[in-house]
Amino acid sequence: MSAVYGILHKYEYPAIADQLQQIRARLIHRITDGEGSWHDPGAGLGFCRLNLYREQEAKQLPFESGNLVIVADCRLDNRETLIKQLGTGVKENLQFTDAAIILLAYRKWGKRCPEYLDGEFAFVILDKETRELFAATDPVGHRPFFYFTGTDRFVFCSEIKGVLAVMQQPVFDEEHLINSHFLRGKQEHTYVKEIRALCGGKTLLFSQGICTVQTYWQLTARNKYRFSKDDEWITQLRTLLIRSVEKRISDAGNTGISLSGGLDSGTIAGILAQALAAKNKPLYTFTSVLPAGYQGIESDERYYIGEMTRMYPNIISTFVDAGDTGPFDPAGNAFAADENIPNAYFYLEQALLTAAKENGVRTFFTGLGGDSAVSAPKCGVYPLISKGAFPAALRIVKSLSVYDNISLFNTIKHEYLSRTPLWNTARSFVRKPQHPAVSSHFKPAFLKEYLPRLTDRPERHPNENLIKNTNSGKFGRITGALANRNAWYGITTCDPFFDRDLLEFMTDAPVHLYTAHGQRRGFIRAAIEGIVPPEIRWRRDKLPYGPDMIRRARNKAGIMAAELSSSRYDFIFERFFSRESVLNGLQLLEPFAGFRSATSVQSIRTLQATLSAQVLAHLEEQGFSF
Repeated sequence: MSAVYGILHKYEYPAIADQLQQIRARLIHRITDGEGSWHDPGAGLGFCRLNLYREQEAKQLPFESGNLVIVADCRLDNRETLIKQLGTGVKENLQFTDAAIILLAYRKWGKRCPEYLDGEFAFVILDKETRELFAATDPVGHRPFFYFTGTDRFVFCSEIKGVLAVMQQPVFDEEHLINSHFLRGKQEHTYVKEIRALCGGKTLLFSQGICTVQTYWQLTARNKYRFSKDDEWITQLRTLLIRSVEKRISDAGNTGISLSGGLDSGTIAGILAQALAAKNKPLYTFTSVLPAGYQGIESDERYYIGEMTRMYPNIISTFVDAGDTGPFDPAGNAFAADENIPNAYFYLEQALLTAAKENGVRTFFTGLGGDSAVSAPKCGVYPLISKGAFPAALRIVKSLSVYDNISLFNTIKHEYLSRTPLWNTARSFVRKPQHPAVSSHFKPAFLKEYLPRLTDRPERHPNENLIKNTNSGKFGRITGALANRNAWYGITTCDPFFDRDLLEFMTDAPVHLYTAHGQRRGFIRAAIEGIVPPEIRWRRDKLPYGPDMIRRARNKAGIMAAELSSSRYDFIFERFFSRESVLNGLQLLEPFAGFRSATSVQSIRTLQATLSAQVLAHLEEQGFSF
């Protein structure tokens, strides 16, 4: 993906060109296929290009037209529709970039123009006469956009580091720790207290020194899709899955995917392989595996990758074992790319991207979000009972009892009773909930003000968290972080499961389809017949993304414990974490087989706390205040 940046002063500022250069210097890694800039005495806009689609090659950005100038990181999926609505000639339009079309849309519809755009975008339009700056992000927030508002200036950039380039005395935002560990932080916050993210579905207006952010789109059931038969819903899901993948395929470079062998990445890989085979092109897949000859309790996904390559001869698979790297490699390196406290798999993700770059991949797909949007093992028992649809609820309960091999009562308890307010109230008296600090290694005093947000409430409707996490900006912040990480390798990220059309479809779909044909994840299993091998389509288990991550961490736990015991970390353990708890957790690291065991969860929490401490120490050395 490309990068945008810029600055607008309330008054004329002679050093505007110098400030643009300061921001640009932090974005050298984004100048893959060229760059451009524009400035006048009080404002400047910049652009770093990554070419993926022919529409991006037509004209240089920033693009100036009359009193307006635009800079945009975008991919429009409804160009033809917009052409008709805007009344431009076809021949003339062939010379237009997507950014130029957005500018025409702004002239026609003003600040409502994002409502007419379909695709992924983050753009800024500056009116040179009124000095108003208008910005918008796509509904989900696939393209990151960060900004700082001062009393006399507005600064923005696709990466936080660009905004920091023209700031002084940054302050760490503790909200970032809550978001990193519990995914419950306020999504517009970043690790810098003064810098905000413009989350998905938002517009921003900076005028006369005042910044106003508004919401133009939210995910909600719209009754857009109406089918009378289950098979029609399943067919439509298949159609949207294929469309969400194919619209993101680029002719630039090779196409790759991080393939785990599971249902989600397998689905995307199968659709890609079919689409690319029709163009006589290969699909490059990259999979985390154990080192050759490894002896241990862990296992990897080689078998399932083999099934995919047997089904699709145009797949060129690469197995990546990440060499001698591990979770405790300098976290500052990962932080520079992610601009978030890295997860414990960052060493592996860097290895996968390195391999992808070596194979000429420019477009890198993931199966991220499948279990959040489409393939979650949810069911609709609670909402069905709540609206009196008892026969339908009973059919699901009976089928899941057989599928999970548990009693009818335990199925009812898990799928309905445990989600009722009365049950959870009674349960709190019988078994007091564990304080979040116990497993996370945080100091209870630090977590005190955040506790109301850290209390879990069972999801009652299959789409409840999907809607909440989309509208809060959580999903967009995740995909945006991937976009910026991949940009270090000259690669764009594609996350089709977070496609807006797909998300809107899922909010309309009947809840009983989640367990179609008596299967958990039955909706997607029914929709992908012939897309993935049966061994993957009907698979129930799942192996860890990085199968030997804990072993790698344990091998260096002693070195890490010695580092955390140094005075460099004193301020961190005085305020945020318990040093004793973290050091004890490092001693208890234990490799595990399978997925999501109690051992695995606690070990991952320990790694999160350790990585957080590393990042905080790094930021303190960079001049951050706490």
